[in-house]
Amino acid sequence: MNNDYSRSLYNLYKEGQTFCNTYKKTIDYLVEDESRLEPPAQIRTFSSGAISLPASYLRTNIRTLDTDKALRDAYTHLQEFKENWNKKVFQILDQLPHISFRMQFEEPGSGTNLPTFNYPFISLTEDVEEVVECFCDLEDRVDTLYSIISDYEDLTSRAVIQTNNLNSPIRQEPEVVYRLTYDAMSGNLYLNDTEIYHCNLDSKLEQAIISALEHPRQSVEVQGDLASAIGNIKIPQELRRLLFRTGKGSFMINPIITADDLVKRKLNQDVIDAKLQKPSK
Repeated sequence: MNNDYSRSLYNLYKEGQTFCNTYKKTIDYLVEDESRLEPPAQIRTFSSGAISLPASYLRTNIRTLDTDKALRDAYTHLQEFKENWNKKVFQILDQLPHISFRMQFEEPGSGTNLPTFNYPFISLTEDVEEVVECFCDLEDRVDTLYSIISDYEDLTSRAVIQTNNLNSPIRQEPEVVYRLTYDAMSGNLYLNDTEIYHCNLDSKLEQAIISALEHPRQSVEVQGDLASAIGNIKIPQELRRLLFRTGKGSFMINPIITADDLVKRKLNQDVIDAKLQKPSK
C-alpha cells in the first residue's frame, strides 16, 4: 500500500468482505429454511398415463417483516452494518482529490452480484427480496471498493514516479477544468464564466442549488425529484452526470470537475467544450 489512505480503505474492504461471507449464510437460512416454506405444488398423474403439470414448481417463502422476527433482526443487523461501513468509507474517499472515486462508490455496479443468489424452485416474498437486494448492494460496494483501491494505488504510484523524476517533493494539485457557481442576486447558475441556467426566485431548484453548494458532494433533502429540472440546464449530458445527482427527495452537487475526473470517466475535454458552444436541448 502506497499510503495511509490505501491502507485504511483496504482494512475497510476486508471488514466488508468478512461481513458478506458470514451474512451470506444468514441469507441462505432465511430463504431455504424448510419451516418457512410452503410445500411444493403436486404433479397429478392420470390413469391414462397423462401428467398434469402445476402452473409453477416454485415453493413459496412466507417470511415477512411484519410477522417474522428472524427476518426483521437480520435486516436490522444488515442495515446497521451497511450504514456504518458506508460512512467510514465515505469519510476517507472525501479526503481524496479524485471525486470520481466517491461517485464510483455511490453507483457500485447496478446489482452485478444479484445472479449469485440462485435458489431454484423458491419464490421469495417482497420483504425477503428487499433484504437480498440490500445485501447484494453491499456486496457490489465491497467489490467496487477493491477496484477503487487498485485504481488509486496505480494513480499514486505514477505520481510518485513523476515526482521522483522531477526531483521535487511537492505534489501538484489536480487541474480544475470546470467550476460550478451560483449568483443568488441574479439567479444565474454559471459553469466557469458561462451562464448555463437562470433560476426563478425561491423556486425548488434554486433552494436545492443553494443548499447543495453549501454542502458540496453531500446529499441534501429536497422536495420531490429534480431530475427534469436538471435536465433543462444547458450543458452536455456527460458533464451533467459529473456535476449533479438527483433522487426522490435528495440532491447532490459536485461543483468542481478536475482533469483527473475526466480521465477517470474517459471523457474528452475538447469534445465537451465543443458541445458547450452549441445550444443544448
